[in-house]
Amino acid sequence: LWRQPLRPKAAGEGGPHWRAPGADANVVGHVVRVGADEYLATDGSRGIIPFRWPADQAWTQRPTVMLPGRVVAPPVLVPGAGPARVLVADATGGVSLLQGPSWEPLRRWECGGKITAGPFRRGSGYGCVVDRRELLWLEPDREEIVWRYTAAGPIVGQPPLVAGRLIVADQAGRIVALDPATGLMAGSGYVLSDQLVPAAAPVEFGTERLLVPMSDGTALLLPLEKLAPSPPRPNPASGNS
Repeated sequence: LWRQPLRPKAAGEGGPHWRAPGADANVVGHVVRVGADEYLATDGSRGIIPFRWPADQAWTQRPTVMLPGRVVAPPVLVPGAGPARVLVADATGGVSLLQGPSWEPLRRWECGGKITAGPFRRGSGYGCVVDRRELLWLEPDREEIVWRYTAAGPIVGQPPLVAGRLIVADQAGRIVALDPATGLMAGSGYVLSDQLVPAAAPVEFGTERLLVPMSDGTALLLPLEKLAPSPPRPNPASGNS
């Protein structure tokens, strides 16, 4: 690893070697800052390397923590008081919650397939896409997977949180909104032509609209009205009309 200070003419300095012995030449390493001078690096295989590197001082490395499979995405920092925590996905299809300073696993969720996106933070929860079509919702302090949603086709990108709802676009041409608390659909959603499908996850565009990049190089602007919870119906027994 290498650190380059932003001070004028300051020289860079080398840190710990991140690559595990025997790791493939094309593997990717990740570095996540988890404290003032504390960092975690992935080693291109099953390892998480904790190290401390204060400015203008030598770095010190702690023992590597080994996961059941190769790390497949950058660790995601879980904000909050107390010891630092991260979520890490691995190639066996599991997500582990690690806590410093020892970084031993506190909890693990078995997702039941290959993790193809995530984990990613949205509000107070975390999403993972499994086998491209299933969205799982995790909360760090809950032992079970909170909910699962299966899309009509492969999910595009990492669903964003817009107006308090998770917007899920898939390659079958469906765009739906999910309640993060329950995983249930809000509104009727959109069904597009299967010949023209989203090419990337939708993004919020101004107020009450989504911008959706499409597979033909165009983009759609969609109002959020079909992705909102339905208004409550009057109760005839109450006498309201």
